[in-house]
Amino acid sequence: KFVVQGMRPEGVFECFAGGYQIGDACQPVCQNENRDYDETKEGAMKGTLTYYHGSELYIEWVVQHGCGVDQPNIICQMILQYMCEKDNPGLRDGTKRGNENTAGGEEEPPTELDAAEPALGQHEPLQFYLDCKTRERQKGLYTADQNVNDNRGATATRQNPGGNNANNRHGLECPEERDYYPYWHPTPWHDIAVITDESPRRCA
Repeated sequence: KFVVQGMRPEGVFECFAGGYQIGDACQPVCQNENRDYDETKEGAMKGTLTYYHGSELYIEWVVQHGCGVDQPNIICQMILQYMCEKDNPGLRDGTKRGNENTAGGEEEPPTELDAAEPALGQHEPLQFYLDCKTRERQKGLYTADQNVNDNRGATATRQNPGGNNANNRHGLECPEERDYYPYWHPTPWHDIAVITDESPRRCA
């Protein structure tokens, strides 16, 4: 089985309980008297979605940036990926909200104790992040006009030039692996599909 955890950056799921909202188990709904979401209701943020071999899952999403075939100024690729519990035994949704729900806790680098905290969501394993932090970044990548830090390992990229510190780490993701595809180091993510407007070149 595998557990759906939601969308990685640059898009928002428009189907099943993906994206920013994890599942709920409230009866009947997690709302207050004003019909606003109420995370204090019994069952709020306690729902799970589990899919078994042979299940069919329809996926739809909204793209944050431009995308389309035959657009001269846009090259578009969408990579759909998943992760199984065997790749990350700590795979889970968190029950905390906002900045408090940072996998690995608020310290940088994250600690094993904080990474094991069940109230914090976790997509990537702790060791995956620690390897990213200690690995030299790929200096042959395009960085535009960004002054990319050379002292934060592969957490420093064109989109994250300062590298990760305690105030800007997003869970246990590796920014270099997130920003560049295909990645050249081991990753717990598995490809479902590569959607591209350059299929003759990319899919040969």
